[in-house]
Amino acid sequence: MKPYFIDENINILMGDQALEALSQENDQEFLSEDKGIVKVSAKRWEKAQVCEKKHWLVKGLKIRDDRNHYHLMQFNNYEDIKKKHSIPL
Repeated sequence: MKPYFIDENINILMGDQALEALSQENDQEFLSEDKGIVKVSAKRWEKAQVCEKKHWLVKGLKIRDDRNHYHLMQFNNYEDIKKKHSIPL
């Protein structure tokens, strides 16, 4: 599979450019071989939210919601995460 990377401005990089971008920005430090990504830094989470908004609500055609509300309902208002980490959601 050819590597690819989509940046926060929705630029799509492939091949060597993607590998370079991935070496600079990745979640490798939080990767567990048997569990996948086990933690996300606050900085990474915030950037992901900005990117999602840009991808879904700015660049998306006639999209009104990025499904966060749907997921909130499906996952019981994220009660399990609140209990585990004691963070306000």
